[in-house]
This record gives sequence, structure tokens and C-alpha cells, in this order.
Amino acid sequence: MDQTAKVKETRPADSEIQGERQILKPRTNLHHDLLTQLLPPEISSEIFLHCIPEELVDKDLEHETSTAISAPLILSSVCQKWREIALTTPQLWTSVPLRLTPRSHRSLIQLAREWIGRSGQLPLLLNLYLDPDDYGSPIIIRRLIKLINRHSTRWAHLKYRGSSTWLSMFTGDSRGAPQLKTLKLHPYGPTYSDWFRLAGPKPTPRKIEISRLPLESVVIEWSAITDMQASNLSIDECLELLQSTPQMIHCKLFSVSAGNGDHLISENRIIHPLLQTLHLQTDRVTADHLLNKVALPSLVEFGCNYGYTPPIEGITSCITRSSCSLKTFYLSGKTIRKGDLIRLCQLMPALRSLNLRLNQIDQLEDFFQHFAKTSHMSQSDHTQNEKCFLPLLTRISFSQRVQLATFPRSLIPKLCGSMDEIQNPHRRPLSCLSLELMYDTDYGSYDYIDKDTIVQIRHFIDEGIDIKIMRTDGANLLALSEAFHFEQKS
Repeated sequence: MDQTAKVKETRPADSEIQGERQILKPRTNLHHDLLTQLLPPEISSEIFLHCIPEELVDKDLEHETSTAISAPLILSSVCQKWREIALTTPQLWTSVPLRLTPRSHRSLIQLAREWIGRSGQLPLLLNLYLDPDDYGSPIIIRRLIKLINRHSTRWAHLKYRGSSTWLSMFTGDSRGAPQLKTLKLHPYGPTYSDWFRLAGPKPTPRKIEISRLPLESVVIEWSAITDMQASNLSIDECLELLQSTPQMIHCKLFSVSAGNGDHLISENRIIHPLLQTLHLQTDRVTADHLLNKVALPSLVEFGCNYGYTPPIEGITSCITRSSCSLKTFYLSGKTIRKGDLIRLCQLMPALRSLNLRLNQIDQLEDFFQHFAKTSHMSQSDHTQNEKCFLPLLTRISFSQRVQLATFPRSLIPKLCGSMDEIQNPHRRPLSCLSLELMYDTDYGSYDYIDKDTIVQIRHFIDEGIDIKIMRTDGANLLALSEAFHFEQKS
């Protein structure tokens, strides 16, 4: 019997098997699991919603796994019943992560169209990432952005990370983006002539993040902003931002530049009455110029990150001028002049949390000595907090890139005060002490905490004070030191 005859002979049996398979497939789907059999569809829908990764719309899709991005698709492909539940749960599809890579060119447009369609008319949370190494079809990118534009009235969150070339294509439709609450624009490449400008009314987002974009190139209603994060702005742009955002509460400004050096935006100092949080990252001279131009009476959290010397004069003048009541202060830099930190902290009697990241310890030893000596106050001092040194501090964190051998180890337990005063109601209420010191194997036993200091530290831990002493490689230095001394003893 030749091969053709054999194939013809098996066809009836094959057809019969395929028919049985079609009959069994619905039964298999029906009994796939007990979830959909025992629970109402609305409960199953709620369970599905909890399977979606949190804050996926805010994450960098460049580093996110395909599984996390495709979670709704995975849920809808398990079985027929799961698919029905997924497709009738529009909330499952409102977060739209779109990652355009060379491999996704052909399928992404259709996927985006179906994904957005399944979200019904609910507000959309869009996260679009264009691979910087992808030199694919401009036609695909244009079609994708046009698809997104058609739904601009439903934009609630828009994050774009991709070439600046395409930024100006985000125009929405004639009705604008009335629901837009969060806008995050992080283009790469030259941005001199690329603007974000919608065709309809100006959007009024509450939260915005921009990087490497001139302030004027983002055409929105700035007066509604409450949260702002920006990088690569000039001093003039920062001052203009403060003037244009009277409702702003939280502000982070990274890589601030001096610009043209004119600083002509405001001859008078700018008073921002509502700003509560300010984080700055720039050089000392630029920071001094900026801080000398503003008064922030509501400021409660202040963070300063500088490459070399912190702008102590600018910070001091701003705090004094603002008469603010700081609760949290963060300072990062390479070095600081002796006595400056003490004088600065004396302006912050309401401070609860202090975080220091400095590279030189010799200028700070006077600070630690003073901090240890002022761990509690007398009854007369207690009624005048402004004359005391950090009387309300509950948390102090210190990190530096120096070896433990150069750190005054005997001061570590003294920072918590005296054991005899641990129950003193006038003791500084320090409850958390965190130290991070650089790991260097060349120092041998000097890279461990001595036994007497460990005993004192353990006493404070037993009293409920959270003390963490870590190395920069992530190891617990306190635990390692205890193990080292135990081995030496045995």
C-alpha cells in the first residue's frame, strides 16, 4: 500500500478524533478550575484586577518583563470562561503599557486598538516607550500616536519616554484632554524645537514630570499643578515655575543650571505660600542664587543634593527668611565646613528626621559630639525648644564613603544619649539611628565594631531604639562584628 492510500485510509479516523476533541474542549474549559464555578463573575473580575502589577503605568517599560506588561492578555488566554470575564471587565484594560521595539512593530498597532477598545469609556492610563535603538518604520510610530490622540478626552495619565522627534505629534483631538491628571514627558535627543501642545483647550494636570525640556515647550495650565518634578531647568525657569504654580505642594528640581546668568525673572523675592516639599540637585553657586530668591513659609521637607560643597549660606538664608518649621531635612555632598551643620540645625528646632550623606568625617565630628552632649534637656530648656538642639528629632541617618577605621566608633551609642536618661521625659525622643559606612577589606579587624561599643549599642536596642549599622555592600556590620568577636574568643 503506497503512502497516498495510507493517508486516505486514516482520514475518517482523524476526522472522528477531531470531532471528539471539539466536543471535549468546552467540557475541559468548563471544569478548568473551580474559581469561575464557585464565585460570581463580579468577584472573579475583582480577583483579576488584583493580578495586575501595581503602578505599571509609572514604571519604566524599558526594564519591565513581558509577563508584567501582558498580564490582562495572559488572564484572558487561560480558558474560555476566563476570557469572557476578562473581556467584560473594562477596568482590567485601563492601564495601557505600550512598548515599541523592533520585534513589536507589526503587532503593536492592532494590540493597542483592541486593548483600548476593551476599556470601554473609562479613563486611560497610558505609558508609551519607544526603544532608543529602534530605527524602525516612522509610519508605525505615527499610526500609534494618532490612535492615542483619538482618545485624548479619556487620558487620565500620560507618560512618554522616547525620541523628542515625536513629542509634537501628541496633539489630542479638538476637545483636548479634560481628564488629564498626570503628565510625564522624558524625551531623549535634541529638544530645541519640540513642543507638547494639544489642539484643544490646555490640559490642567495636577502632577507633572519633565526632563530635558524647556518649560515653555510644555503648553499646559500650570496653575493647577500640585506635584512637580523637573530636570535640566535654568534658575530663571525654576523661578518662573514657582510663580506659575501657586497650588504646588511638592517640588523636585534636578540638575538645575545657571542659564544665562541674568536671573531677571523677578527682581523681588518670590513667596510661595503652599510649597511643603523641596528637593534640589545642583552646584553650590546655582543653589545659593536660587535659594536667595525665594521664601517658603509652609516648607516642612527640604532635600539638598550637591556634588561637592553644600550651599549652607543659601539654605540658611532661605530657612531664616521663610520662618518655616522643617520636619525633614536631607543633605548630601562631599564636604562641609566645621561648625556649619550645627549652626544650620539650630535653625530647625522642629526637625523630626535628619538624613546626611557626606564623604568627610573630620568636619562632622564636632556635630556628633554636640549631638551626643545634647541628648536631653533640663526642665527650663524644655519650655523653650528654640534654644535646644534638635529637641524633637526621632530619626537620624548618616551615610559616608569612608572606612569604619576613620569613624569615631565610641560615639555611636552616645548618639542615643545616656542609658541613665533613657526614661527621662525630657530626653530627645530618638527612636531610629541608621549608619552606613564604606566596606574596605584592607583594614582587617579595624573594619569591625569593638566589643565594648557593641554591648552599649545592644542595651539601647533592648530599650526599643532601632539601630542599624550597615556597610555599603549591604552587609549588617553590627551582626558581622558580633560574629567576628565570637570567633576570636573561641
